[in-house]
Amino acid sequence: MIPHRPSGAYLNVDLEVRADFDLSALVMALSPPLFNLHTGLADGVYFASFEAPACGGSPDEAIGALVRAVASLQRHPRSLWDRAADRVFDIGIEQARGMLPFALGLSQETLRAIADVGARVAFTLYPPPKGRSPNKPPPKNTAGR
Repeated sequence: MIPHRPSGAYLNVDLEVRADFDLSALVMALSPPLFNLHTGLADGVYFASFEAPACGGSPDEAIGALVRAVASLQRHPRSLWDRAADRVFDIGIEQARGMLPFALGLSQETLRAIADVGARVAFTLYPPPKGRSPNKPPPKNTAGR
């Protein structure tokens, strides 16, 4: 029997915020507990993206940490969050070659938590790294043999 090999891999969740106003106060309020990946103008709108440190195990775990940070915001930064044009939990997935399906589920609690903070979910598919098959570990270092 051929072992089942997944056709994709969960990578991470980025929290992305877009607005027509400066997001600096929101970024300061969320950093820490979150790691700010980028802040600035993108395509003519203010943009900020975050990750939760050490939450790579599952999307439910990462989204839970991100939601807790948003839910703990004080009044002013929370009003900036609420006024933002777009608030998205972007789940990154490494795609694989071939036609095998890849399922990634979110719990009902996670979906409720996302809705409770007025956000949406997106999925971003990343190509596998060049030079190796997807979901296969990099070759072992054979130097010194």
